[in-house]
Amino acid sequence: VPLVSFTGSTKTGREVALKVQDRFGRSLLELGGNNALI
Repeated sequence: VPLVSFTGSTKTGREVALKVQDRFGRSLLELGGNNALI
């Protein structure tokens, strides 16, 4: 998977980022907001 996009909590975003980092992938994270745009 070339890119992982995640919208959600900061805590879960950190976990996602670590998993993506282990695989040398790219990530797009939208964390901790109240008005997420999908």
